Formats: sequence, structure tokens, C-alpha cells
Amino acid sequence: MAAVTVDGIDVFSYSLPLHRRMQLGDTVITGRDGCLLRLTMSDGSFGWGETTPLPSFSRESLDDVKSELRRLGRDLAGTVIPDGVERLSGAFETWLGPMNLSP
Repeated sequence: MAAVTVDGIDVFSYSLPLHRRMQLGDTVITGRDGCLLRLTMSDGSFGWGETTPLPSFSRESLDDVKSELRRLGRDLAGTVIPDGVERLSGAFETWLGPMNLSP
């Protein structure tokens, strides 16, 4: 298999209303705000991810997550995707673990 490098990461913000409000402790949530992440590779393939910090539960805020994703995009640009990372047998954690990313 030929080496595939990361060409770029795009981050898209979204805000969606909930059908019903949700009570989390003292916090009432009426919508969800988050980010979609698109990772584009040198062979034209791409992958999608999503993050939606939950107010009153997640330790990171949406702004924290956006900053982290921008940094991730800069750090990963031009890097080679390790062989076997798609099998989720520990290679993914070995690759990204040292970046100390939020959950």
C-alpha cells in the first residue's frame, strides 16, 4: 500500500436545536453546538469526524475544541497516515496520543 499523507483538515461549525429540551443537572440544553471535521488525504480520500462538547459535562468548551482542531490541522498537514491505523488496534492511539487531544 502506498503511503498516504494528510493534505488538510477543514472544520465546519454547526448549531442545531433539540426537538425537546434536555436537563443536565442545573443546566437546560435546548440545542447542540459542535464541529464537523473533514480530513483530506493525498490520494483524494477523506474522512469525517464530529465533536460536540456537552455543557456542564465536558471539561472542554466549544471554543477550546475549535482551537484544538485548528492546531491539529497545522500539526498533521503533510504527515503520513500510519499503516493499519484504520484497524483501531492501537495504532491510532500511538499516532495521535502524544498530541494530548481532548476526548
